[in-house]
Amino acid sequence: GELTVKQRKTKKSITDRVEVDLKFPDTISCTDVTKFLTASGWRRLFTLYNYARLTMQPEGAPVWERTKTFAKAWEAYKADAAAIDFADMLTLALRDVERCPVDPAVLIVDESQALPPVSHAIIQKWGKHCEKFIVAGDPAQAIYGFIGSTPAPLLTPLPPEQTRLLSESHRLPQRVQEHAEHYLARHSGTLTAGRTYKPREAMGEVIEDEAKWK
Repeated sequence: GELTVKQRKTKKSITDRVEVDLKFPDTISCTDVTKFLTASGWRRLFTLYNYARLTMQPEGAPVWERTKTFAKAWEAYKADAAAIDFADMLTLALRDVERCPVDPAVLIVDESQALPPVSHAIIQKWGKHCEKFIVAGDPAQAIYGFIGSTPAPLLTPLPPEQTRLLSESHRLPQRVQEHAEHYLARHSGTLTAGRTYKPREAMGEVIEDEAKWK
């Protein structure tokens, strides 16, 4: 039969969805930091500020202007508490740590589609010092876009001798694989173009049901 696909409206990026007309204190004390971050508007700006750092936004990008009041208060709190946050751990590692800890001969990075750009930059930096550097992942399983994670490095063409597509899944039975690949081909074709792999021998079962999400 004929297949009709409705065109989706373009989603706004995270940097466009966050409102910034919020008032902030000049400083945040240790006693009210939880309250500060659980307030919905502040929490959204915290997410946006982390997104900007994890995606290595260039100086002058609009996101820095949108978050500057929040960033001033947040950075003052961290300095007062002698603390760093998650984004700091990565940006400091990229800036200060030249080689992977314990200096391994082989570096294997799995689930790389979940890494934000700053993490990709770190592993590329560390991988140069290893005898073997292996990056594994599945572009179709990229679900952490809200922190800037991207499957783009996995989709960058490499010489055939440097690329290996696993030929068999030990997880998916046949019916589930067929259903999943059909869905991906319709909605995320660029992420799965040209890949083929065998499912498990089991047939499996696909159960469809109505579901709602708010």
